Amino acid sequence: MDSQDLSLQPRNWTLAVAYGLAVLTFAWAMSNVPLIATPYGTYDDALFVRGAINFLSGRWLGPYDNMTLAKGPVYPIWVAMAWMSGLPLLVAQGLAYALALVVLVRGLRPWLWSEPSAYFLFLILLFNPATYAIGQLRVMREGLYVPLTIFILALLVWWMRWRTQPLAHRALAAVVTGLVIGCYWCTREEGLWILPAVGAALLRAADLNLRPVLAHVRTSKPARRLLAAEAGLLALIAASACGVTLGFGLINSRYYGIADVVEFKQPEFLSAYGSLARIKDPAGPKHHVVISHTGLEKAFDNSPALAELRPYFSGEGGRDWVNASCEYYQVSPCDGDIRARDFVWALRDAVATVGRHASATEARAYYARVGAELAAACDGGRLDCLPPRRTMAPPFRFEFVGGTLREAKNGLAYILSLHVMDLVPAPMSCYIDDCGYDGRTWSLFLDVLNTNLFVPTPWIPPPVDLLRRSGNPADALPFERRGAYVYAALGKVVAAYRALLPVLFTTSVLAYLLLGIYSLVIRRADPLFVIATLAGMVAACRIVLMAYIEASSLPAINSLYLSPIYPAVLLFVFVANLGVVRLLADAPWRTAIARLRGA
Repeated sequence: MDSQDLSLQPRNWTLAVAYGLAVLTFAWAMSNVPLIATPYGTYDDALFVRGAINFLSGRWLGPYDNMTLAKGPVYPIWVAMAWMSGLPLLVAQGLAYALALVVLVRGLRPWLWSEPSAYFLFLILLFNPATYAIGQLRVMREGLYVPLTIFILALLVWWMRWRTQPLAHRALAAVVTGLVIGCYWCTREEGLWILPAVGAALLRAADLNLRPVLAHVRTSKPARRLLAAEAGLLALIAASACGVTLGFGLINSRYYGIADVVEFKQPEFLSAYGSLARIKDPAGPKHHVVISHTGLEKAFDNSPALAELRPYFSGEGGRDWVNASCEYYQVSPCDGDIRARDFVWALRDAVATVGRHASATEARAYYARVGAELAAACDGGRLDCLPPRRTMAPPFRFEFVGGTLREAKNGLAYILSLHVMDLVPAPMSCYIDDCGYDGRTWSLFLDVLNTNLFVPTPWIPPPVDLLRRSGNPADALPFERRGAYVYAALGKVVAAYRALLPVLFTTSVLAYLLLGIYSLVIRRADPLFVIATLAGMVAACRIVLMAYIEASSLPAINSLYLSPIYPAVLLFVFVANLGVVRLLADAPWRTAIARLRGA
């Protein structure tokens, strides 16, 4: 990247007004998009709202039970902070998304040819349908996870731009980058997928700084100091990220007696879960099944601690999980097994039912006993087992390779088709509509989210006591009329993306290859080729991870799990195509052809 690319562009009132109007328009649209309200979503929506209520009450994440530390603490804190701002949750998340895009696009500005092209990219990313489609409007971590993903990508861009800045400035940037990565790590549990792009960007910046002096590294004191500075900055990023996780661990230690941020990453829990997963089934492995009901019975016989759960799994609780699992995975006739999506929650509910989740330390000790007893049974030959494991990932099978490739292809097609990017139905309002006899549950849930505009979860039958008083189409109320206008406008936006994205993605792949060839010819990576590579890495790593999960464990090719990479795909499409247009317009290809002829 040339030095002239690194000059900051002047910020004027015209730009500020243009970006401000776009952000306000997007925020206004999000204020008219109703929340998908799931106040009884024990394992997701209601869990995050419960955590936010306890945080606001000064009780950290609340009294300990089997759900308290099941998921990272960042999103409940974010929900609480959104409530403190007075903004509806969807508006707060929309503003966070827009702010992340501003940081990203302004970082990219020197390489985007012109201010209009940069602003056009901003609008394309801002009105990305994945941010307001029906699958993204619940109280789910993706509402924060997507903006954090963009913030990380934006910080990497600025890191490359600021590679020649004073060391103090770069140190501050390193701390901010580490803090964002740390929060990202504590929002969801699968943050490893972003690290290849992070590493590539950091190494690219370091390479640009170090390449001129590597030949003299043994004899040049400035070169050694530069190497030390680059290593120190990378260490500062890592230390800042680790500091976030360590901080949450210390808070959990104070309140619950254990320093684990999320119990699903706890060694003792992973030991118990991994020991169950390694028990072989006589009939052979079953798709998406952690341990069959036959294998579970054998585990009960060989682990006194686990045997405490037998009444739960053989009783009503176990039957409910079996039926829910068969329905979700569409297994008919139902085979009596609890599959991967549900088994982990069934296991923790069972442990809580027998009183082993009375405290975090007791739960940890219980899972350690289960893991040790099953490991002893496997080692002693009483159980036929696979090698030892401490992970929630299923034991690897070669069939997963083919399945992953197939699902990755399906995932890319899913993204490009904007599948299930439908808008929500007409909203309800608790100011007008009756929230039912269990009004406190609904009103408290909606109050914490600062909204009175909602729809019940469309794919779940609504409560029988949830009535509607405003549904007469001939006499639409003002909020319904405004909502209908917004839906009509957003529907046209979705239709435009759906028509153009597959075509533009095809041209962007060809453009990316041309940019790569051009970079090889001139022996210098074109800046837009570098940015397209980073965006492509972000998208590819997430798609492959979700494809592997889909092939091995649970359905993961859906709009929710893929939502973090829609902006990366749009960024790849835009910058790759723009790169080739810029090459043709600036005619540097003539120099490239002359070099090829000379060679």
